[in-house]
Amino acid sequence: MLQSGTVIYLEIQFSQKTKNKYLIILEWGEPIHCLIINSEINAFYGYGVFQEFYIDIDVATHTFLDHDSYIDCNGTFALPLTELTHELTTNPETVVGQISDGIRNSICDAIRGTPGLSPDEKARFVNCLTDN
Repeated sequence: MLQSGTVIYLEIQFSQKTKNKYLIILEWGEPIHCLIINSEINAFYGYGVFQEFYIDIDVATHTFLDHDSYIDCNGTFALPLTELTHELTTNPETVVGQISDGIRNSICDAIRGTPGLSPDEKARFVNCLTDN
């Protein structure tokens, strides 16, 4: 089982295309809840209240990244446990690193404030990140 705060790199199927993405594990279970690391702030969230829930993550501290990026804390990406377990078994290099303590704290603050998650989700995800 991976700890909360572990970063993985996977090919993800979105509604209209497939992309390689860095994901931060929040909660291990079925499904696994993750935050997505993006190169840019999603245009949908580019203005207004949602933009403040994007956290800067720097390549200097997180050397697995190719460039400075953003963690989207507006909601989570649900990954089927069987899919990740299979990927980790066949490609252990899927695990690329851990987030720093500073980023972990910033994510917790963003999760607490985002309108994109329920109170129960906020409590669970912050608990997972602070228990490690």
